[in-house]
Amino acid sequence: MMMRDTIKYALLSALLLLLCYSCGGLKNKSLEMSTDSVALRTVNVIDTTSYMLGNDHKCSVTAEAAITYPDGYKDEDSTQKLQKIFSSSVLDVPADSIKLSEAFHRFVKNVLNQYGEDVDEVEFDKDERVVVYNYNSRTSIKPVYNKNGIISFCKEEITKKNDKVTMTSHSYINISLPSMNVLVLSNLFPEESISDISDLLKRKLLVQLNAKDEADLIDMGYFNLDNLVANNNFSIGEEGITWTFGIFDIACYSVGETVITLDYESLKPYMLENNEIADLVK
Repeated sequence: MMMRDTIKYALLSALLLLLCYSCGGLKNKSLEMSTDSVALRTVNVIDTTSYMLGNDHKCSVTAEAAITYPDGYKDEDSTQKLQKIFSSSVLDVPADSIKLSEAFHRFVKNVLNQYGEDVDEVEFDKDERVVVYNYNSRTSIKPVYNKNGIISFCKEEITKKNDKVTMTSHSYINISLPSMNVLVLSNLFPEESISDISDLLKRKLLVQLNAKDEADLIDMGYFNLDNLVANNNFSIGEEGITWTFGIFDIACYSVGETVITLDYESLKPYMLENNEIADLVK
């Protein structure tokens, strides 16, 4: 009898363990399984270079990236499709002929290349030269939403010059899992609705900043409200869609980025029927 009970409890424990793994929610230090069964893994990549400045000095550049990427979705074919979309849209590295692991390093190399190289400068890494400019770019790529067949990635880049932050930027990419497409405004709204949504954004900004009118916004440092137009730098969220306008897009540097969220209730009248986030818009 005791042996029978022991076997029964062992089988029950095994069944419970199997259920825990089959429901998603798998987590460890390097792998996460979301409710949409998209496995995510994080990789850290770093690269450096330096350029000669005159006879005795050099400029040092370091690029670091913490990249959380889709590591598994449904089956091998779906995983490969999703990874290619991630590489081309989030990393800006076409992945048709290279492995994803190579794309990570290509991404960091492209960040280094943004700093450019003058014709008279020569790559030079000898330690005896004095570093007069030390640039650092730290990029973090991670999902900010992963439900209802949508995965949204945020790409945050913080740049420093001689340890002082000079710029912070956030860009967003939303991927539809059923269609394996990057979502843009035209997937959600008809073209004739964009001006209406832009007006909603302006009105919401006035409320956010407790401003009476555009004159108040100008006093706060918003100098180019004509550029406050619904664009593709948005992220899908549980309650609405959030637009991010970068530094200098619509305001001076001291204002920083402007983030505005419109709830689905206010957006619903302007959305296409049967759009790819219809499940979120009740």
